[in-house]
Amino acid sequence: MHDKEEIKALSVYKTDYIYPQLQNAVKCVLYDIIFSKTVLEDKESARISYADFRVLTGLSLSTVKNAIKELVMDGFVKIVGYHYSRLANEYSLNIKIPEKLPRRFSVQRMLHKTAHAGLSGKTEEKLNGKKLMIDPIKKASEGNPQRL
Repeated sequence: MHDKEEIKALSVYKTDYIYPQLQNAVKCVLYDIIFSKTVLEDKESARISYADFRVLTGLSLSTVKNAIKELVMDGFVKIVGYHYSRLANEYSLNIKIPEKLPRRFSVQRMLHKTAHAGLSGKTEEKLNGKKLMIDPIKKASEGNPQRL
């Protein structure tokens, strides 16, 4: 479902774009739990009870319920399987990286470049104004071999 590059890009999008919109640390933590139970486990949705949220965060049950309600009302989280009584709800994220994404911060990471550099293991270096792609593994093997 999600390849490594897409997971990295979604993770950067989550921290750089979604978290500032949530404007609340509690909602960020709950969103992160749902993110890890869905995207990182390669699932569309995850069944998580309020008690599970409470144990994972240390927050009160009423705080968890109110924050989840706000996440759903704001459109960041969807309840795909609603159950009454003692069964847990099933949650999915409403997360998709737009094609054209404006920068919000001067130090913000470029999503697709960050994911590509992390996967390829290559980094950019500038030499006399020119960009060079440097492979750190190849660079370490040339010249003086490093001992581990």
